[in-house]
Amino acid sequence: MSHFTYIDGTNLLLECAKEVGIRARADKPTHAHLMFACALAKTANPYMNEPKRKYWFASYQGNDEDRSRIRGILRGQGFEAVLFKKNEGREKGVDISLTKEMLVHAFHRNSLESILVAGDEDYVPLVNEVKRYGQRVLGYFFKRATSDELQLSLDIYWDLSTNLTSPDASKWLREWKNENQGA
Repeated sequence: MSHFTYIDGTNLLLECAKEVGIRARADKPTHAHLMFACALAKTANPYMNEPKRKYWFASYQGNDEDRSRIRGILRGQGFEAVLFKKNEGREKGVDISLTKEMLVHAFHRNSLESILVAGDEDYVPLVNEVKRYGQRVLGYFFKRATSDELQLSLDIYWDLSTNLTSPDASKWLREWKNENQGA
């Protein structure tokens, strides 16, 4: 099955921290925090094959070195990183860029399905529009952080918290907890 994956990375990083009870900043993720979120995001795939593309949209705070570090980690995990620098503490561009990318690929029929890793109700119109183009839209996110309307608009929805015990996620969660104990 031909599919693309679209991840609201800022939201995923934030909710990963809440899900496992670790205080962390989504805009300044540590190596283990980012790797844990990547491991979980990779489980958001009901198929055994790799998606054509995996996009990670997120904001960050810091300098060009911070951006390069985050981008390098994501690229190493197979994600195409679309990163936006926070201005005056505000995130701008993540949702609209994810929306644009998903709509363009749906319009051009570049895949049969889209996988959305996000929980915001703001994505409901996007999901409905992509479905109007004939694609199925599958969704993964933490149930407690996913709007009911988004769950209902998706063709299939899975609770990402059921994947917390996957081998990769478990490994990086241990690393992340160790990082936090030393901080």
